[in-house]
Amino acid sequence: AFQWITRLFGYRNPGIYDYWQGAESRYRKVSRLQTGEIWNAIQQWDTIVSDRLQKLELVWPYAVDWLQKPVNRLPTVVPLLPQLTETAIKELGLSAGYRMIEKINADNTRELVKTIPLPVYKQVPKDWLEKIAQTIGKENDQ
Repeated sequence: AFQWITRLFGYRNPGIYDYWQGAESRYRKVSRLQTGEIWNAIQQWDTIVSDRLQKLELVWPYAVDWLQKPVNRLPTVVPLLPQLTETAIKELGLSAGYRMIEKINADNTRELVKTIPLPVYKQVPKDWLEKIAQTIGKENDQ
């Protein structure tokens, strides 16, 4: 309700409008600093994509087996089946908790499957993912 009221009053009061829209609404265009930040990110795009693809190749073998690997997308997480104990999950530093993913079976029935989201975005160190892959690989061998 508060957000709705803020939005309505924002049409009459510029200060409230800025609060609702964010400070950027006042400037009407992207600043030089913001443009530089965007340009630097574009220049690093190939590096970011390459890093993400390497991380996906490393951990996708441990993803849920019924989920197809995306072809034209770079996911930020890889869903894993919770085959490790709670203690092992916490020791690895996976703290996001469980997520439910809808699985569509061959007979078109649907079910919710409990998974652990393993992050693979830019800030995640590759050596941490290698450690997780080794731990899951050892668990699969047993």
